[in-house]
Amino acid sequence: ALLSPEERRVMDNMSYGDEDQRDTGSRWRSLLGELKPFIIEISTPTVFFFASYAVDCYMEPYHRAVSEYKKGPDISLPVKDTIVDDNLLVWLTFVLPVLVIIAVCLSRKNYGELSRGLVALVEALAVSTLITTVGKKSCGSLRPCFLAYCQWNGTHCTASPLVSMDARQSFPSGHASSSGAGLGFLTIFLNRALTSNTSLAHTLTRPIAVLPTILALLIAVSRTIDNHHRPEDIAMGLFIGSASAATIFRCHYHLHPSFGVARRDAAREFSGSV
Repeated sequence: ALLSPEERRVMDNMSYGDEDQRDTGSRWRSLLGELKPFIIEISTPTVFFFASYAVDCYMEPYHRAVSEYKKGPDISLPVKDTIVDDNLLVWLTFVLPVLVIIAVCLSRKNYGELSRGLVALVEALAVSTLITTVGKKSCGSLRPCFLAYCQWNGTHCTASPLVSMDARQSFPSGHASSSGAGLGFLTIFLNRALTSNTSLAHTLTRPIAVLPTILALLIAVSRTIDNHHRPEDIAMGLFIGSASAATIFRCHYHLHPSFGVARRDAAREFSGSV
């Protein structure tokens, strides 16, 4: 039977709707296909962060006796205001490196390197955080301001359970390890970017790569000034952070394939583009 004009319009609209749905589904599948490697890459640091959170929440720090510190080191220093609090630490060790990496990659229109650099940065911070958290809980080192911080009454702490636990987590320094990981990674990233070009402008700007390291050292040293850590605490923290940054950078830029391109080849492309 012949269709009326109205019926033809209805059938045409239905066919167009089916085509739109197929196009939309195809676009979503294409987008998911492009995001799949990134999702796989970001899953590793996500697991590390969740593991760190679980350890921090459910693992009690080792309880060292106060009598162990009678001959030193000192645990009776006064509590001082924190110079670099947790919020500022996040801005300096995570947000700042992210912004610099984005600026460097976008200025050179190297979008593949942008995703690689951000994933590597987050992974370095995640690995450093996990190692530091486990170290703090396992060592149970008393802070230099332990007695005042946990409000010691001669037999036990009278401060809140959260503060009392934190007072027993001096070694290694979390601020120092985060600084070594985030700002240490940024130093390696900038050093590679600024030394890949032999022009005079790049030669004059190479010292910029050292600035994040100096900032990381200042953050770490501030923890001894406010009596939260000892020099050995920040030294180990900086070592953990910088070692994590160097190891993760090497893994992402020299060893295994990622995002469908060999990381070694991507590193060469990055060097050539910057």
